[in-house]
Amino acid sequence: MNSKNYDVAIIGLGAMGSASAYHLARRGLRVIGFDRHSPPHDQGSSHGETRIIREAYAEGVAYVKIVQRAYELWAELEEESGRDLYLQTGGMMFGSDGSDMIAGAETSAVTHNLTFEKLSMDEVRHRYKIFNPDV
Repeated sequence: MNSKNYDVAIIGLGAMGSASAYHLARRGLRVIGFDRHSPPHDQGSSHGETRIIREAYAEGVAYVKIVQRAYELWAELEEESGRDLYLQTGGMMFGSDGSDMIAGAETSAVTHNLTFEKLSMDEVRHRYKIFNPDV
């Protein structure tokens, strides 16, 4: 029987597992990965053609630095692969003033000097006609 030795075994090759395997291998480690499904598949939590990534996380200010590093890594991967993998667009968050989601996102933005605007619903309707059913 021919056996191979690996430095690391990754169980689960979703977004986190495959990224871990990739970066460990780039550091020179011998990596093997296992997943219950053969790629591509639609059984994971981050499958499909559309995903969202944002800097102003409502869940906590600690995520901002992680996301900023992720942007850098996306750019590196695009450069290495010669493919466009990421399309940056703007985004809007809707919620009641003072809601945990809005307050958390605003705290993240203020803490890390991220550009953001806080608009009333009237301002949104005026600026973005799609949100004004009378137009």
